Amino acid sequence: MKKISFFIALFILLNLSVNAFPCKKTLLVVSYNVENLMDTLDTPLKSDQEFLPTSDKQWSTQRYFKKLNDIAAVINDIDKKHFPDLIGLVEIENKAVVEDLLKTHVFLTKGYKISHRETKDPRGIDLALVYNPKIFDFYADYQYDIFDSNGVAYNTRQIYLVKGIVEHDTLYVFLNHWKSRSGGQTETQFKRILAAKRLNEIIQYIFSYNPSANIICLGDFNDTPTDISINQTLNASSDSIFASDYELFNLTAHLAKQNLGTYNYRGNWNMIDNIIVTQNFLNKKNTIYAKNTAQIYSSSLNSYYSDKLKLNVPNKTYGGDNYYGGVSDHYPIYCYLKVK
Repeated sequence: MKKISFFIALFILLNLSVNAFPCKKTLLVVSYNVENLMDTLDTPLKSDQEFLPTSDKQWSTQRYFKKLNDIAAVINDIDKKHFPDLIGLVEIENKAVVEDLLKTHVFLTKGYKISHRETKDPRGIDLALVYNPKIFDFYADYQYDIFDSNGVAYNTRQIYLVKGIVEHDTLYVFLNHWKSRSGGQTETQFKRILAAKRLNEIIQYIFSYNPSANIICLGDFNDTPTDISINQTLNASSDSIFASDYELFNLTAHLAKQNLGTYNYRGNWNMIDNIIVTQNFLNKKNTIYAKNTAQIYSSSLNSYYSDKLKLNVPNKTYGGDNYYGGVSDHYPIYCYLKVK
């Protein structure tokens, strides 16, 4: 009887210890521009003719499913011991292509869910968040227009916000795909500045009722950490010296300082995919904090050696109408978050 009482007491003590000192969870967050993940169907009112079987690109079901499996393989390989919990996808045509991605063998049994809204983009290019519902309890999503200097909304990709609960705390996840540099970096800069201004307005509004909000911004910003749109308009610092409590921090800035990037243009690396967070992510006393800085994922799965450039670059799917059969023209980026 005494032995039984001893083991019961020990069991209770161990359980009390576990409850008193809960283990920390680690979240793996990924941001990935997957380069025109388009289906093979003609969508009314969208200019998607470029990616049809009858187009010059000769986009086909076989090529589509190869791309899906390649994307899944890259995501799976980022950390072989920890599958991503939050995956921000950029350049997807619609929710259906993400649903097809979740049907690949990598995702099939994981029970992941999708948050998505159609954007105003004429080509039908959207954003989506794929998430682990056991970790991220979806709460709500919102889509925000970007306005020109006259207050008129652009017919373009909006800023997408997904709110969820992580361990009783709200996590705000912003997905972005700002205006590309096509037509010239300087000539198109003003549109990215307008996008940054809009994102900053939304974040400052959140701060007005929740000064300690946990906010993370993902996506393809088409600007680097030191460009005006990100560093000044969005007020995302490239170092941990802050002028105010509401200044943001760019987890990818250290990569740009090393002349690294996610996109290679004529031999030059551009850190145009960013992960930007609020300052409390740097405080280990916070409920959610960044374990370390963001990183770029590159391997033989998503790279090829360019004889012309003499370096490894992302193995893109297309160059113009030429089919290369690669995964994407961008490398994905990722970071780890610790949750108490």
